[in-house]
Amino acid sequence: MIQIDRSSGIPLHLQLVSRLRYLIVSGHIQTDHNLPTIRDLGQQLGISFHTVRKAYIELEDAGYVKSKHGSGFRVIQFEPATKSKWKVILEI
Repeated sequence: MIQIDRSSGIPLHLQLVSRLRYLIVSGHIQTDHNLPTIRDLGQQLGISFHTVRKAYIELEDAGYVKSKHGSGFRVIQFEPATKSKWKVILEI
């Protein structure tokens, strides 16, 4: 579901932010859904958990997810965007 391009000039955490934002705004990850744990996603993607944590914090700062100590990161109330709005929302 999530792919990272190590040969891209775009930092890994920004690639992850962009992909997760897409999954949230397109409705593939729905409101109240927990994101994978930081460590689990890092292992799945073969990247540092620090990189995943940085991406999750950026998503939280942007209002896509909310963290709760001991519960991880959860997608907050978010209306999926129409395709015409995706380009604006997904710009890095």
